[in-house]
Amino acid sequence: MFSCRYENAFLVSLVGLRPEKYFWTGLSNTEDRNTFKWTTERNWGYGEPNNHNDSEHCTEMDPNLRMRWNDQHCDAYNSWICQLRKGETG
Repeated sequence: MFSCRYENAFLVSLVGLRPEKYFWTGLSNTEDRNTFKWTTERNWGYGEPNNHNDSEHCTEMDPNLRMRWNDQHCDAYNSWICQLRKGETG
């Protein structure tokens, strides 16, 4: 989803305007617990991913980590960031 640091910085600027503070990114390790998949970029917060209690398999942008990525329980209540192709509506 995020192909470069510029796109991630753009998303951080957008979410700063929202009342929601945590956002799912779509990055997960649900298929292979040892490998988070889809991105070529890495923007993990310090010490992340840590798979706390062997139960954090999705990734969020975390305001406590300066909007860097945190692995989190996939059933946590967060908003979503979706990427659409030009001309599509969501």
